[in-house]
Amino acid sequence: MDCEKFTNEIITAVKMATTEQFRQKYREADVLLIDDIQFLAGKESTQEEFFHTFNTLHNAGKQIVLASDRPAKEIKSLEERLRTRFEWGLTADIQPPDFETRVAIVKRKAELLNLDLPDDVAEYIANHLKQNIRQLEGAVKKLNAYYMLEGIAPCIGVTTTAIKDTLNDTQPIPVTIEKIINEV
Repeated sequence: MDCEKFTNEIITAVKMATTEQFRQKYREADVLLIDDIQFLAGKESTQEEFFHTFNTLHNAGKQIVLASDRPAKEIKSLEERLRTRFEWGLTADIQPPDFETRVAIVKRKAELLNLDLPDDVAEYIANHLKQNIRQLEGAVKKLNAYYMLEGIAPCIGVTTTAIKDTLNDTQPIPVTIEKIINEV
């Protein structure tokens, strides 16, 4: 689950006076998996509840898996006691997938949608969308919808048009001295 859902469930539990049920649900779990844990930052009450949940699970030898877009030490407004606990375990820096992996992801997503995607199209997408898997998934879904609506077979020419805006959103803007001076 993502951290926002965890936070919303805490808020609801407090409003509905069901905090014991909330605690039981999370503190008796065998595994706790929270994505985007950086969103705990600045939420004192949520951090307090998460601290006790973390301790209960850790002391019971349960598995806790946290995902974040940055290391715990870089999350501002995160209580130090949580930061240190997050650093107790294995920290893995997950980098964007390499070209071959991106091609495989594109092909697999297309296969799940029953979209017969030529290799050159999969490679084109993988070559232009390099940051994360969500971009790749979104491009394949967009292509699938485009090809279904247009009633045409996938090809490289149509692909470049169909996902042009997706590619434009992800291309880095080069920083030059002139641009910096103009902005200042």
